[in-house]
Amino acid sequence: MSVLYAALSYLFIALPFVMVVVFALLIWVVLLGAYSSVLFGVWFAICIYLLGAAGGGMALSVGLNLSIYDIGMILLGLVAMLRLVQGKMDRADPISKAWMLLGFVWFSLFAIGTVLYKTQAGLQFREPYYFWVATAYLMTFSVDEEQVQKVLGAFYFAAILMASLATFRWGLCAAGEYGDWYDFHTPLRVLNSAQAQLVAIGAVPGVAMWMGLTKKRSLWMLLSPLLLLIVVILGHRTVWIATAAALVTTRWIAARTSTDKPASLLVPLLVGGILIGGVFVLAPESTVSRELVRSVDETTQKNSTIAWRQDSWKATILGLVQAGPAVWPAGKPFGSDNTRFIESQGMETHVAVHSHYVALLQNGGLVGIVAFLLAQSLAMKRLLIPDNKVLDPIGTKVFIPLLVLLLVYGVAYSLDYMQGLLMGLCFSVAIRQKLVPASDTDNPDSIHIHKHDRHAYRRHPYLS
Repeated sequence: MSVLYAALSYLFIALPFVMVVVFALLIWVVLLGAYSSVLFGVWFAICIYLLGAAGGGMALSVGLNLSIYDIGMILLGLVAMLRLVQGKMDRADPISKAWMLLGFVWFSLFAIGTVLYKTQAGLQFREPYYFWVATAYLMTFSVDEEQVQKVLGAFYFAAILMASLATFRWGLCAAGEYGDWYDFHTPLRVLNSAQAQLVAIGAVPGVAMWMGLTKKRSLWMLLSPLLLLIVVILGHRTVWIATAAALVTTRWIAARTSTDKPASLLVPLLVGGILIGGVFVLAPESTVSRELVRSVDETTQKNSTIAWRQDSWKATILGLVQAGPAVWPAGKPFGSDNTRFIESQGMETHVAVHSHYVALLQNGGLVGIVAFLLAQSLAMKRLLIPDNKVLDPIGTKVFIPLLVLLLVYGVAYSLDYMQGLLMGLCFSVAIRQKLVPASDTDNPDSIHIHKHDRHAYRRHPYLS
């Protein structure tokens, strides 16, 4: 027995050291895997995101409280920076230049803020840093058709799991079980807006398949109405608007590229509409019916979240204007005081402004927001160019509504690192998309044209 006690005592003494070694090996595996494989990096980020959404609230205190999201994105950020230093990004491309300019502004503001405001700068810089490095990480890979398919598949799988988590939580609510994710004021919002946005991301490609914009997959097409229904029930109005904008964009592109079918958009929307209508008809007093009505009615209330956001944006922008020309080019350093008065609430607040664009003006200024919008417009223009068969049969058109989904969502919320990964994929595809000379429209290998040889470009209705 004494031998057993001695063995156990040595085990307990050695256990912390063993855990440190195992943790170090795991970090090394993540760094090597994410560096060499874009799919590994995307899956790693998705797993971290899903684990955090499911309740993995692990935190490490090192002066700052580091959540599981923080730890994961610090590792992915190290990989992205290493690949950038080694020239893995096409720095000559205008999209890359715009993104690097935004990064330069943000990192400069963080450096200044660290000197002036210490840890407060790090707290404010968290989300912009993770969003920027996640996008930059994908941009350091020259993705081919197979990689694009697998990365889109990873996002789709994540959307299915997130939708399943929402359904599971609704079941718990029906059984009288609640968690820290439950809000008694909005009982159907068992996912936050960013998580609901991930469900919408999974629905958009399926709708695009109905319209013939990309290669058809039966499961994606069949589940797209169900994912749209879950997005509606979750009750995040911003996600509703962003999803509607993506669907309208999909329809517009299909009509312009002659891939539209008479009932292509009607099929998934009709199925979703029947399901939603059935809820109102069969259960008019149900929680779903009441919450949907309440969510719509709240938009007209004077003290609604919409009024709060508008007052917050107005106060933030007015504060920047009053700060003078010295602040306008690049905004305020991270860590600066962002206290402002919210007129509809009659009180001051210092929380985030709930808008990617207003936050970008605040910490980035005119240079930052111009760089961001320039990258988006360049990517959109490139994605609208006729496919050069680099991504055939996926094509590039499916990424346009996905970008629209992100950009509209950013009006009312900051963009997180999952949305940064998707934006990086859109950028990476756009960077690979080249103009095809009119004489070589059927030659997929002839994709490089000198930028000044404008007459060799094939005419297209989007560019004319």
